[in-house]
Amino acid sequence: MTLVSDSVWQSLDHHAGRLPRRTSRRLAAAGAAALVLCLLAVAGWTTGVVWPRLVLVGGQGSSADSAAHTFELSLEVANEGIQSVIVADIGRSGPGLLLTRTTPAVPFVLVPGERIEMTVAYQVTGCDDVPTLDWPVPVWVDRFIGAQRVWVHPLGTTSAAAPTSYTYSGADPYLVPWQVVLAAQACGRARP
Repeated sequence: MTLVSDSVWQSLDHHAGRLPRRTSRRLAAAGAAALVLCLLAVAGWTTGVVWPRLVLVGGQGSSADSAAHTFELSLEVANEGIQSVIVADIGRSGPGLLLTRTTPAVPFVLVPGERIEMTVAYQVTGCDDVPTLDWPVPVWVDRFIGAQRVWVHPLGTTSAAAPTSYTYSGADPYLVPWQVVLAAQACGRARP
């Protein structure tokens, strides 16, 4: 083992490899600015300033008419953001489903904390063509930055074929999407 003498040790530059103070200050300022920007982005997103915060609250109701092959779905939606939003449109047509009516009449203003019941009515045009995967209801919102689409996810129903007791992790393997259940009722079929 080699020892360094005191004279050699004292002659070494003890600041060798360190960043200059100016660079260290710049890096600290850049890090602080990045942290502030991240916090502002998270706050803007979660408060509804950047993206509308329309969420399904309470319950949902439905009805079906097998003679007319129609059904309705009512959803209670709340504005959980801090800004009022103008709801410009609700719902969509899709394979086997024709959107025939929505209530309330659009456009309307939804203020922060307000709840409203939205109803979408469909004509089933193809009983076997209805989407079988998750099929959320779009709500179009006019904002200061333009139109934005928010997806509201209605609750599904447990399949009639599900065992009386089962456990799972992740997605429920026996969950049947709302549109499949209501289209089956409108087509006069047994509950899936």
